[in-house]
Amino acid sequence: MRKVAEEVEQDVFGLLHSDPIAALISGGIYRQGMRPFNSGSEDIVVSFLTGLDGQKQTGIVNINCYVPDIDNGQQLLVKNVGRCKTLAIALNTFKEELMTSDLALDRSGYKFLPGDSMITTYEEKEIDQHFINMRLKFEYLTI
Repeated sequence: MRKVAEEVEQDVFGLLHSDPIAALISGGIYRQGMRPFNSGSEDIVVSFLTGLDGQKQTGIVNINCYVPDIDNGQQLLVKNVGRCKTLAIALNTFKEELMTSDLALDRSGYKFLPGDSMITTYEEKEIDQHFINMRLKFEYLTI
């Protein structure tokens, strides 16, 4: 059976909730548009980015992990390099486990593949945070 974008987003959201990264962050895991306004926590936001329909549906799910900036000791907020690195490595482990696990395919019909870009951290100046971005490529067999 074919899936719609919201179902794929929900499925990846569920996979993140059952991963050790859920206990590693100080905040929560949210679907697009659901993260609390002005959250000062480490939160993960899952959003469906793009997809193609067919007997094998393919696409990309975007995962952003927000990390609040820290005071550098001179009352200037800067990137929390240590936390960004720790969470980027945890996201990479999550991705690697999905790509090498037969369980994801057996239970859900998904096959996860290497994305089209590296896990990267970006600045979000308006909210004094940085976010780690991971693009998770998937295939879903509809038959």
